[in-house]
Amino acid sequence: GVIEAIPGNHWHHNARIKQWTFVQVPESTSAIAMLKAGQADIGDVDFSLIPPEIEKGPLKFLWAMPGGYVTNSILYSGNLFSEKHPITGADLEPWKSPAYAIDRPWIGCPWGDKCPYTDTDNPPGMSDMEQARLVRWAIEYAIDRDSIVKKLFGGLALPIYSEYMGPEYPGWDANRTTSKAKVDAILKEQGLDKIPEYNVASAYDGTAWPWKVPYDLKKAEELLDKAGYPKKADGTRFEIVFNANRCEIGEVCYAVNDVIAAMLAPIGIKATIPREDYGAVISPRMRQRIQFDLVIKNGDVHSNVWPIDWPYPPVDSALSRPGWGVGFESDLLATMHLKIRAEKDFNTRVKLHLDTVDYMMYWQLYNGIVQIQKGLIYNPKKVASWEAPHAHYSNWWRPSYAKLVGQ
Repeated sequence: GVIEAIPGNHWHHNARIKQWTFVQVPESTSAIAMLKAGQADIGDVDFSLIPPEIEKGPLKFLWAMPGGYVTNSILYSGNLFSEKHPITGADLEPWKSPAYAIDRPWIGCPWGDKCPYTDTDNPPGMSDMEQARLVRWAIEYAIDRDSIVKKLFGGLALPIYSEYMGPEYPGWDANRTTSKAKVDAILKEQGLDKIPEYNVASAYDGTAWPWKVPYDLKKAEELLDKAGYPKKADGTRFEIVFNANRCEIGEVCYAVNDVIAAMLAPIGIKATIPREDYGAVISPRMRQRIQFDLVIKNGDVHSNVWPIDWPYPPVDSALSRPGWGVGFESDLLATMHLKIRAEKDFNTRVKLHLDTVDYMMYWQLYNGIVQIQKGLIYNPKKVASWEAPHAHYSNWWRPSYAKLVGQ
């Protein structure tokens, strides 16, 4: 494809580049060879190949949107907690989704007799909702984020602990914690404390759950034991499936899937990783709310550049029905989205935003993994500079702001 600058008085009439040519090169090593040979100036290649190429030279990494990262998390689709559409009031009957056809350890069913399966594996006095929450927290503790940042991304990344919060996010506080009492207070304030989703006893009353979650296999195993999933003779507790896809961080997403699966093996979770096309297979299932296997990608937050008073996206709730959603739904997330959008006071919006993070950290509907720098690899003999404004859902943007050597 060839893009040419529009002559004359246009929005970008000062465009430095008159013509920009895109060449599709499916194989990353071929793209890197083209960059080294001067046949290409800038390339979008498998991120896992970038750090070793930088070390070898002469190619360099271009942080196309300095300060901006693209996120990567585990999505717990299938946790459909909302019985009614937040705006129309229409009955959603989520228990009819295939997500609830059987009892899945990471999916909680809050409706008692409406659950289509007989729940027989909960410890005495523990609800299915609490059991699934502990499983999701166990996986959260089992992720060695620092190792992923170092070994897969060569330091060109940061850990995150939820799609909603991590380093470089506005409002990030490494010492902040959430708790059942805090979440209960938030729900009561929003008038949601009587909904079955939230009438859930905790197996860890009084526990402070951290925003900055350490790598702790001992804690992960403790939570799985508490949830009623002891190790069997073969060392496993249960099996999960990651629907692997080329996600927003690129081809390296497949490597992230493999690494996470390896990290879960020591705590007794056996993971299989079928590759499925996202657009043709996974996305339609999420749109129909019939996705129940775990997906590693991002939702709609995408990056750390959301303002601290911003509403989290409607796709994390039933607000987006009948359109695309991440595949989990919560009345609290729908309520907070609508309230923050309508709220005129900045400080109130900030409080509601952070309350939403506290709720999501407690329930762990996202396990954050990593956020990588938005950028490309380039030949320094060809590119002199790059100045681009931030753009949501873009890893790089506006080549007209680039300056090529010799131009």
